Amino acid sequence: MFSSIFGQDRVLQSLDRSIAEGRVANTYLFAGPAGVGKRTTAFDMARVLLCESPGNGIACGSCPSCKRTAHFPEIHPSLLVFRDVLVPSAVVRGEIMHVAGYEEGQQAQYLDAMAALSELGLIQFSPSAGQGLGQVDCYERTQAAVFERADSKVVSIAAIDRTIDLIQKETRRGVDPHVIRLAEHIFRNTTEGLYQGTIKIWAIRNVLQQRLATGPLLGPRHICIIDDAHKMQEPAQNCLLKTLEEPPLGTVIILVSENPSALLPTILSRCQLANFERLPTDSIERFLTERRGLARDIAPIIASFAAGSLGRAILVDPDEFLRRRTAASSIVDCVIGRKIEALFSVLDGALGDAASSRAKQRQSALELLDMLSVLVRDAMVRKEGGENAKGISPSDAGVISLSDAYGVSMLLRLDQAVRQAREKIAGNANIRLALEAMVLGYWLKTAKSRA
Repeated sequence: MFSSIFGQDRVLQSLDRSIAEGRVANTYLFAGPAGVGKRTTAFDMARVLLCESPGNGIACGSCPSCKRTAHFPEIHPSLLVFRDVLVPSAVVRGEIMHVAGYEEGQQAQYLDAMAALSELGLIQFSPSAGQGLGQVDCYERTQAAVFERADSKVVSIAAIDRTIDLIQKETRRGVDPHVIRLAEHIFRNTTEGLYQGTIKIWAIRNVLQQRLATGPLLGPRHICIIDDAHKMQEPAQNCLLKTLEEPPLGTVIILVSENPSALLPTILSRCQLANFERLPTDSIERFLTERRGLARDIAPIIASFAAGSLGRAILVDPDEFLRRRTAASSIVDCVIGRKIEALFSVLDGALGDAASSRAKQRQSALELLDMLSVLVRDAMVRKEGGENAKGISPSDAGVISLSDAYGVSMLLRLDQAVRQAREKIAGNANIRLALEAMVLGYWLKTAKSRA
């Protein structure tokens, strides 16, 4: 049943047994780090639970429900999914091609269609470098395509209608008509549970509770998947609690969270917990080469950077990754050599265009700090494991410089400084000041330790 999930045998076997034996709970909490298969498992489980004639815990594949969930379960009328509208989505190429009506031999046309949506400013598309229907492509929606205003937080059906109209006009100018079907899926068919940033009480009250108040439209039960459930505001959690206390008959609610401590204890107490673990680096490396088409010299480095999160690895743009890693290595050189003027120049370049939005600059800064953390971690690994530590290339200049310049205790201090700067920037502190304080504070600490 869960053949598409990597490295989660223990939790999957438990879920398999409970479904086969008919011991399905009303509420589950799939907890664990980001990108380890929690959401994919939730959708696979929904496919089986929505099947009208399951056998021994396996979907029949031929009933009306199975036909609706075969490629994209989100379009099933008895499945409600809450998902952040601006979070990137990873899709299996053959599945999204099927939804759009492309044949197996029309991969080039599909890629052109997704590129057309990108050119219209509706999505950002990151195709796999490999070939084949099993390749994993990524896209993310843009604000202009789904929100009425730039500062809006609520997905607008009117904005989505205008998006579809725009594509229809372009189609009349010679754009592949399959583009409309792609857009219908990406924008219109999955809007009911979309949110941005946080899940508010109105979404639980006016979407989830109203949906569950009626019988399922297709299949034996209602399924609700709340992705990033920790993003529910407290009033929304209290509202959901009323549903969890007296769940409608035949309803299964699956909460997916990488931060379950942000959920109310009363909600946690009503969930059957399924803990997901980080994935082995070699499994992620194999996925990147086979399903994302990454070169064998870059895949191990990205796999190491992902720190057990397949989702994080999938969404990495190799070119941008190498640019950030180069910038992080330059900062390392400035830190080691105490080159303050060069440091400011590198920081300005790494944060991107000054005209970029604050949100984009903040995201660039957080990604840069993540890369710095990886370099420090790899330097510690090299310090302990020698020249051939796994996932560290001989060309990783930043890693080699750090491990040669500092001992483990100094590297731990630098790691702490990077983490503190990340917390400040994530908490909306001034980006430039936080980065400068990180470096200057570290220099003061190293000077004291050497005095």
